[in-house]
This record gives sequence, C-alpha cells and structure tokens, in this order.
Amino acid sequence: MKLLLDENISWRIAKYIENYFDEIIHVTSVHNHRLNDLEIWQYAKENNLTILTFDEDFRSFASYFGFPPKVILLKTGNVSKLVLKDKLILNIDLIIEFNKNNEFGILQIN
Repeated sequence: MKLLLDENISWRIAKYIENYFDEIIHVTSVHNHRLNDLEIWQYAKENNLTILTFDEDFRSFASYFGFPPKVILLKTGNVSKLVLKDKLILNIDLIIEFNKNNEFGILQIN
C-alpha cells in the first residue's frame, strides 16, 4: 500500500509508520509549489496512492468523484505526533483491510 500524507500531517509521521507501508510520500515532496486539494487528489489518483488526511474536503471529493484514490480521514483532533503514530499502528490491520476492499473509498479513524 502506498500512502500520501497530506500537508496537515507532519512528515515526521512517515518515519514512525514506514515499516507498515510499501511507500510513504509527503505531499510537500511532490512538487516545488504548494498543491491545492484537488491537485493532491489528482496526483494520488494518477500514482495509485491512498491519501492520509485530517481534511474533510477529501470526503467531499470521494463522494463526488468516487475512488480511487482512497482516503483515510483522521478524526482524532489535535494530538501529538506520538499519539497519532500510536493510533495509526493500532488501526494498521483495519487500514490494510480497507486498502484491499473495493467497496469502500473512505476510512474514518477516530
């Protein structure tokens, strides 16, 4: 599974969870200018990436455009990087199963 971290996710999270994914890319490394949400969506679609984000706009895109790309929407609130890392690792089996399932395009993690 290849994961694209939205700009609202610290790039440091990648180091904590890199062993669980085939590839992790932070959106800031994609282009030399800041991408808007629709550009991020398109990049993820073209590159077979699942978007990890706090941004509700991606739920709207998934509802409007369908998937791919898939979206993991974090609803954890403002938490530390370590708490977020633990939350992701705790849900890793759910995330992997979500990636394999072709019926769902959005996974919400609370």
